[in-house]
Amino acid sequence: MTQKTQYRVYLVSYPFDAVETTQVRPMVALTDPAGKENMLMLAPIQSNINTDVLATDILLTEHLDFLGLKEKSILHLGILITLPVEKLRRELGYVPKYLRQEIHKKLADVFGLEIT
Repeated sequence: MTQKTQYRVYLVSYPFDAVETTQVRPMVALTDPAGKENMLMLAPIQSNINTDVLATDILLTEHLDFLGLKEKSILHLGILITLPVEKLRRELGYVPKYLRQEIHKKLADVFGLEIT
């Protein structure tokens, strides 16, 4: 059986820059694992909200306890990452239903899709 990961928040091991060291950062799983390599698509979360909020970002200021976050953050839907499920360290929380709808709308905008 495939692990259900979609709309859950995880700590993920990922090399976030050109440096070969990996860091652990929170990310939202946008898909369940797929394919023989169990790959899933994730969007990173950044707690430093002193940067510009882009049209593809979602400011996370409410229901932080559901998300498993300790402080206000930004979900970057303009930065999508595909990784094997083995990179997930641990589950922090889940994305509430109202926020899922906002994610759908932003992703539709990113990819130029119409929501019906």
